[in-house]
Amino acid sequence: MKHFRVLLSTLLASSFFFVPAWAANSAGSIGKVRYILGEVTVQKKAKSNWNPLRVGLKVRENDVIRTLVESEAGIALSDGSLITIEENTTIQFETAVENQSKTVNIQSGRVFFDVQKQKEGSQFQFKTGTATAAIRGTNGFVESGSDGIIVSLESGKMIVTDAKGKELEVNGGETLVQDQSKGLQKFKTPSSGSKKLAKEISAEKKSHSLKVENLEKRARELDEKNAKAADSLAKAKPCEFEALPQKISATEIKVNGKCAANVQVSINSLEVPLTNGKLSAPVSWEKDSYGTKRIRVKCKRGEAETLCLEAFIEYVKPTTNDDSAFIRIQKSSPISMNGTSGLTIQGEFFSEDPNATITVKVGKSESENLNSKNANGRFSVTFAPNDPNLNWDEKSAIVTLKSAKKVLTDSVAIQFPPKIRITGSDANQCTFQFSLTGTNGKKIRVEESVDGIPTSKAVFEADVPQASFPMLPGRHVYKIFAKDENDSQSEATETFTCKQ
Repeated sequence: MKHFRVLLSTLLASSFFFVPAWAANSAGSIGKVRYILGEVTVQKKAKSNWNPLRVGLKVRENDVIRTLVESEAGIALSDGSLITIEENTTIQFETAVENQSKTVNIQSGRVFFDVQKQKEGSQFQFKTGTATAAIRGTNGFVESGSDGIIVSLESGKMIVTDAKGKELEVNGGETLVQDQSKGLQKFKTPSSGSKKLAKEISAEKKSHSLKVENLEKRARELDEKNAKAADSLAKAKPCEFEALPQKISATEIKVNGKCAANVQVSINSLEVPLTNGKLSAPVSWEKDSYGTKRIRVKCKRGEAETLCLEAFIEYVKPTTNDDSAFIRIQKSSPISMNGTSGLTIQGEFFSEDPNATITVKVGKSESENLNSKNANGRFSVTFAPNDPNLNWDEKSAIVTLKSAKKVLTDSVAIQFPPKIRITGSDANQCTFQFSLTGTNGKKIRVEESVDGIPTSKAVFEADVPQASFPMLPGRHVYKIFAKDENDSQSEATETFTCKQ
């Protein structure tokens, strides 16, 4: 049964991502059912009967959802948040979206959540019979039991208020337990908000009444057990991801990456499938849910789990004047030209105009349009060191964004290495000549190699129209390098014959 549940969870959870963006919410709609495991039922407002909950159904104000043994349901909210209802749990969505606030009443059981940052003036809170927990954007779990509320956060912040009005702030990495005699108590543990800690809480409840000191001991043992494996997995960097844009005006973004063998991946608490180790999973939200969207990717191998990626993307409202457009070079000023690999300019951009063009210009050399369908808010271009339009004395690179409504530019200083050229040879005297320009008063190291073996060296502090190095008898390949203090270099190669 366990293996079947894992497989079914993978298949159903992945369906959360591979769906079109939702249509506009109808009145009272809270979200949609994204996956179901086992037996889950719903009781509609003013109804007494319980009906099966189905994937794709809308969840509305005052709906009561109940999960039975070995059952689970995932509810995706309009802003991209996810509520996961654990087994043996009953909850009610009390507040509709008209006032931009949501209240989840946990009548019994446990709810995991991965909630996006809430808009100013709106509120997201969990309520139990003994306390409320208000959040703005965080992930973890909340539990309602006979002893009171339990709040455990992996990240973010909550304000927990008991029935007497006493407040206690809970932050990421902390777990709060409500005790009937001692009130609200909390402790720190790296396993806060995890399913592993939730299992320890369940085990502690079965053994005897829940006490903070006993739970803290269990958490400490759990942390010691998992820390080494998690640290090892993190250092191994099990997945690599394509960069995500800073801003977006679409209701969907794709997370693309590649992972090592035997790695499982979840995005915003939902497991997603990999094909030959490759990941390409869209994450979506509703049209009007503008604001910051958090993308959290977790990687798991065996019992070890680590946060592989966390990104924040601003979902912006389209405007008639492309007001959110920007262009920005990733500056490391000055950027140096390398005589071998060239000059690479990278940066970020955003425009509401899908036909906007992005070009980078250095001197008389200009790139093609860098805004392709796969650009994803990033641009990169490399100018070759042998580009005939580069004079090696340019002072800056300029990037330009042109949309239907905007023309934006950004620039960065560039620094060319000294330029070395082989100008000729004398077969009888067994020397070859070279010139050096662009020294700019710096010490420049010039090194020679013959057939790949280092030979002569010299240091110059000024341009030289002509200098020479000796040649060896016979026919050989000569390569010379000119390196500045930052190891930026240019090079030249020729084959010469010495008649001696």
